[in-house]
Amino acid sequence: MSTVLHNKKLRQLIEQCDARVEAATNKTDLLDVIKQLRSFGEVLAFDNSTPKLFLYVGLALVAAALLFVPFIVLGIAFLIGGWLVMENRSGAIEALSRDLIHKSSLLTHGLTERFKPDVKVLEALAGEFKDFRRGSYSRTILRTAQGIYPGAVHELSFNYQSLQYVDRETYKVNVPDGAGGTKEETRTRDLEFARFSLVFDFPWVKNVAVRGDQHRAVDLEDALDTASNEFNKAFCLTGANQMACAVFAKPATVLHLLQLRQQFSDVNLEFSGHGRLCLGFSDPDLLASAATDGFNDLQALEQHVEAGIRMPRLDFLLSWVHRLAELQDDNFALSPKSLKSMEH
Repeated sequence: MSTVLHNKKLRQLIEQCDARVEAATNKTDLLDVIKQLRSFGEVLAFDNSTPKLFLYVGLALVAAALLFVPFIVLGIAFLIGGWLVMENRSGAIEALSRDLIHKSSLLTHGLTERFKPDVKVLEALAGEFKDFRRGSYSRTILRTAQGIYPGAVHELSFNYQSLQYVDRETYKVNVPDGAGGTKEETRTRDLEFARFSLVFDFPWVKNVAVRGDQHRAVDLEDALDTASNEFNKAFCLTGANQMACAVFAKPATVLHLLQLRQQFSDVNLEFSGHGRLCLGFSDPDLLASAATDGFNDLQALEQHVEAGIRMPRLDFLLSWVHRLAELQDDNFALSPKSLKSMEH
């Protein structure tokens, strides 16, 4: 097959598979995409003979520019053109592989994902949790995902949010005044940050906050030190009253929270008065899929998709929250799973 025809067919294949991955609703849909890729019958890589020729010509022209300067502009143009073509081609294949693996992980965990949800989502969350009131200038939820964790004891519904917020600050600088001296000017700069969180229905604790970063706005009225110096250095425990803090801070819970701090950074837990938990952190890789070879080994990828590609960080955190629910369950607040078991 000629280079032009091969590249054309591969481009069409990628476009078709992109659309099928985006529309996939189950594991079988993704396995069909992999079968289509395997049936291509040729290497899943573009033939870059032409752009490589551009690179070689560009290098030759740049070298010639040492003797004849005007060649350098033409040489750089060939270099950039060849590099851009190859980068675009390899990027399309990598993006398809990444999207297929991520879609498999979403389906494995039963997650539905949305990008840039309605601003009312942020307004509702900020009304309940102070972790969503960050940003002196602006704040936006870029991405959400919803799912249910089928724990052995409690079934936990949850929502994931990726928050981008901006702090605007002013500062003074001295600049020339045009008359040989200086004058002071006030300028502003925007500092952009990212924050991530999981929000759970969590009826076992209310009106308690555990802060592991510097966002003191999450603190409630009364603070309490536990018997653990390590915990007191790592977190600030506050609540609507000290009794709420004391009931929450069981020794096993204190140890459990210290374990979380070893895995995630800048952890905050807010238990609202509505019986919900916002667990916030600064780590961006919660929805990262388990590593695979992607299209380098389609047979292995097919096996991974068949088994279900996991999100290890999400698995850990969901399991951790389920254990926290077990530690805080006083046997009076029954979970939906407990209620279902009583009906039979």
